[in-house]
Amino acid sequence: MNHKSDAPWLQVAALSIALASCGGGASDAARAPDGEVFALADPGDGAATHQAYLAKSSVTGLAYRTLWKTVEPSDGSYDWSSVDGALSSAQAANKKLTIHVGVSGGAWPGWLTAAGAQTYSGATPVGTVTDPIPWDAIFLARYARFVKALADHIQANQQTGFVRSVSVGAPVAEMSLVSCSASMLSSAIAYDRTQYLNAWAGAASSVATAFPAAAVFVSAPVSTICRPDSDGAAFFSDLMTPLTQQHAKLSVFAADLNAAGSQRLNQVTGSLRALPIGLQTIGSATNDPSNRMAGSLSSAVCAGRSAGARYFEIYKADLDSSDAAIVAAIQQARGERSCP
Repeated sequence: MNHKSDAPWLQVAALSIALASCGGGASDAARAPDGEVFALADPGDGAATHQAYLAKSSVTGLAYRTLWKTVEPSDGSYDWSSVDGALSSAQAANKKLTIHVGVSGGAWPGWLTAAGAQTYSGATPVGTVTDPIPWDAIFLARYARFVKALADHIQANQQTGFVRSVSVGAPVAEMSLVSCSASMLSSAIAYDRTQYLNAWAGAASSVATAFPAAAVFVSAPVSTICRPDSDGAAFFSDLMTPLTQQHAKLSVFAADLNAAGSQRLNQVTGSLRALPIGLQTIGSATNDPSNRMAGSLSSAVCAGRSAGARYFEIYKADLDSSDAAIVAAIQQARGERSCP
């Protein structure tokens, strides 16, 4: 999923400095890959697009994105066609799939309200958004049912081995509640930390139980959960510390990687930093008119590798680029070229 950071970034090393530092001699060319590059697909991409990116030698697999409302258009009735197409493309290329199913921000199916799920409306940077209340029992139960149905379907098709990772999409995409302020989720609904924490624990357990062989990506928050608190690091620790005792393949995920690193990854502290880390760049370096990358793709990748990440989701425009600096950065993500 393409997520946005909630904080500004500082400008870092210029492209020419990054390139001068990276080398690129024979020793780099001889390096064995120790990193994974997954092509970040868009919801709605078809089989031809998936196959084109899976065919690239620089690509380890496909980060497939879809919406819950697309896959389960009516209560208990599923349309697996897009999932099947992506998995079949990965299988044909003998590569892997990461599955991101968007749940919040309007990605949830409208029939949830008819099923009894309660919603709230809140102001976000992209306008007012209506979502299920994060700890609503019906919402979470239906999400757990959906995740199990997805896993059962993939297993029935004997394609479980092609699933590399699955992200936890509920209650919200990135854990921070962007409309929450002064202990209120909305003007009428109080924020309840305990219920929100339990909601995350239940959703993550649902995914980990349904996909025991896959890495389970849990998105780290920014420093704030409900403005103006600074609860991000403590909340993530309170969630993940007991979960890691129950499930073996939990991984930290952050979708805000730029040249300054990852603000979300900074909220992961203590023993949790030993967990596997997956990173998605904050945007495409090839098309970055608002300077969200705040520097070069090489600086972003190398900041991620320095933090311990070996899994990177890269935008399609960067994977298509013939620019030497972009190509070198992707080689750095794979570990084929050294970082400064």
